[in-house]
Amino acid sequence: MGAGTDKLVSQASYHQSFWGEVRPKEGRYLTAAAAINHTDEELEYLARLIGQRTAWQIAGTKGNRDGKGYMPDTQEQMHPAQMLGK
Repeated sequence: MGAGTDKLVSQASYHQSFWGEVRPKEGRYLTAAAAINHTDEELEYLARLIGQRTAWQIAGTKGNRDGKGYMPDTQEQMHPAQMLGK
């Protein structure tokens, strides 16, 4: 993913989302976002259409829909956009 000068590879096992900012926000063009506009069931349905299962179906557990993309979720994990420039 890329926005402005920020670039990163997104790898997630649960909902991971970003905002691409037009102007830097707190010095970043890619910022953390919450998971919006879709449900687990919708993604599971799409996976079934292509004969796949979601990562959370395989693991038998879900994470937190905070947009960080981790499963299981723990509070100390940062969103990948917050790690840019560190």
